[in-house]
Amino acid sequence: MNVYAIAADDMLERAIAAAVAAFPDLGANGLNHPQDWPIERAHVECAIGFLRMCMKTQKPNFSSYAIKHFAEKWGRTVGLAPYVTNGAAIVAAHALGFVVARYPTVTKRYPHGGPNAEVGVARRDIVRLTRPLGYVW
Repeated sequence: MNVYAIAADDMLERAIAAAVAAFPDLGANGLNHPQDWPIERAHVECAIGFLRMCMKTQKPNFSSYAIKHFAEKWGRTVGLAPYVTNGAAIVAAHALGFVVARYPTVTKRYPHGGPNAEVGVARRDIVRLTRPLGYVW
C-alpha cells in the first residue's frame, strides 16, 4: 500500500459528489465544464495527498490550475497519479475545507467565468513542497 494513499474509493466518491453539489458546473476541466469527462478518484487522491501537507488561509491566493500542476509533479515523485485535472484539484481543496472561490473574471473566452478556482493555501507550504520539485520562487 502506498503510504500516501489517503482515502477509500467511497470516500473519494463522496468528496466528488460534495464538490459537485457546491459547484454544479464542476467537471474534470474545472468550473463551467459540467459536461466534460468524469473526475477520476486517483486524481483527487493525489491532490488531497499534496494539499494535506499545506495549511489553510482565510483568503484565496493560489489558482486551482497551479495546485493541479504542483500536485501532479509531487504525485509522480511518490507513486501517485502522474496527472491531476483542474476539477480534481478543486474537489480536493473543497474536501479538505480550504477556502475555494470562483475567480470573478469574465472574459470573451469565458463569458460565464473561467475554469479555475481560487484556493486559500499557505504560500510557505507551497514553496516548501515545490522547491524540491524544481519550482523556483
